[in-house]
Amino acid sequence: MKIIFEINKEIIIDFIYDKIIIPKRVFQESIESVIFWIPVIWKDRDWDYDFLLKLMEVKIRKMKKFFEEDGVAIHSKKELKEMGIASGLLKRLREEDYTRYLHNKHDEKWGRLELKNNRIERNNVPEEKREIERKEFKDIMDHEDYMVKQDLDYFCKMFKKVRRWWD
Repeated sequence: MKIIFEINKEIIIDFIYDKIIIPKRVFQESIESVIFWIPVIWKDRDWDYDFLLKLMEVKIRKMKKFFEEDGVAIHSKKELKEMGIASGLLKRLREEDYTRYLHNKHDEKWGRLELKNNRIERNNVPEEKREIERKEFKDIMDHEDYMVKQDLDYFCKMFKKVRRWWD
């Protein structure tokens, strides 16, 4: 009789855990997730890649924090670092702030861009120096393109490891 009671006790405990405790925890985590994502989704638009990068950046940061604080699996510092690098690259790609310093220096030297006769021009550039100014501006833009490509390539390299980012 005692053995039957012990078996029934285990069955009851398993039932309570499987049918009550776990579903309650899953429901609570789902509500918390919806609350977390509402501000992000509220600002989401389909206009360009910026919003996709933002979603991925937030998700990777959220996963990294979970793995650091609550994860069950043993994650190496290398994988957590990869996630940090990936989210940082996404943030930098979104902010597009690669050459602000160079643009500011260029503006100090040649003046700010202004709309003039339906064209964007710099008022302070003498005609004989416009070719030099445009070449310097193009060099800045080429450098920015190079840096963006580097970050995209590096992000793709990090993202190839995404299957290791699990708990």
